[in-house]
Amino acid sequence: MRDVNADPPMFEGPCAGAEYSRIEVRNFAASLLAYQLEVKATPTKDWTPAQWAELRSRVKTAFERAGK
Repeated sequence: MRDVNADPPMFEGPCAGAEYSRIEVRNFAASLLAYQLEVKATPTKDWTPAQWAELRSRVKTAFERAGK
């Protein structure tokens, strides 16, 4: 879990996922894979756990279809 509020100095400067103050690694990875697999999604800072779960599921399906 990347959580800027838990340790602000640790997350100073540019980094992966900088647009999110709090994001799980699995969700960040799903957002990157969605782009690569052409899964239409536009995650936002206020996405719910259910929305992230749905994206991860769609990415998994696309990944399996691609034979990866």
